[in-house]
Amino acid sequence: MTICTVFFNLFDNMKNFIAVFLLSLFMIPSLVTAEESDVTVASIRAEIKALKSERETIREQVKNGEMTKEDAQALWAEKIENIRAKKEALFAKKTERIQAKIQKIAEKNPERAETIQARWDKVKANIKERRNTLKAQRAKLKEKVQSGEMTRKEAKKVVKEKHKKIRADIKEQRAERKEKIKERRAAHKEKVQERRESHKEKIQERKEKRVERQNANQ
Repeated sequence: MTICTVFFNLFDNMKNFIAVFLLSLFMIPSLVTAEESDVTVASIRAEIKALKSERETIREQVKNGEMTKEDAQALWAEKIENIRAKKEALFAKKTERIQAKIQKIAEKNPERAETIQARWDKVKANIKERRNTLKAQRAKLKEKVQSGEMTRKEAKKVVKEKHKKIRADIKEQRAERKEKIKERRAAHKEKVQERRESHKEKIQERKEKRVERQNANQ
C-alpha cells in the first residue's frame, strides 16, 4: 500500500463523517441554534483544510527521505484520529443538548416533545445507516484501488460524486423543511383568521340579541 493510498483512505473517511455530521445538524435546526452550528462547522472545516496542507508537507518529507512511509502513516493517522475524537465529542455534546431541550419541552408540552423525539430518533437512525453505508463503500473502493481495478484518481472522483450527492440531499431536505414550515404557518394563519371571524360573528349575534331584548322590553 502506497502512502498516497493511505492518505486517500484516511482523508476520505474523515470527509464522510463530516458530511453525515452536517446532515444531522440540518435535520434538527429548531433544536440547535444557527450560531452554534456555524461555529462548529467552521471549526471542523478549518481543521480539515489545514490537514490538506499538512498532507502535502508529509508527502514531500517522505519523497525527500526525511520521513519513512511507516512514520508518515502513523503521524497522519494520529492527526485524523485527533480530529475524529474532537468531532465525536462535539456531536455527543450536541446530542445531549438536543435531548435536554426535548426533556424541557416535555415538561410543558408532552405531545410536542413526543413528536420531536420521534423525529430526532429517526435522524439518529438515518445517521447510523448512512455511516454504515459509507463505511462499506469506502472498504469497497479501497479494495478496488489495492487490486488495481481502479486508480486512486478514479476512486477520488467516485468519492467526490458521493459527497456532491450528500450535499444535494441536504439542500433538498432543507428546502422541503422550509416548505413544510411555510405550509404550517399558512395553515395556522388561516385558523387564526377563522377563529377571529367566528369570534366577531358571535359578538355580533350577542349584540343583535341584546338589541332584540331591549326592543321587546320597551
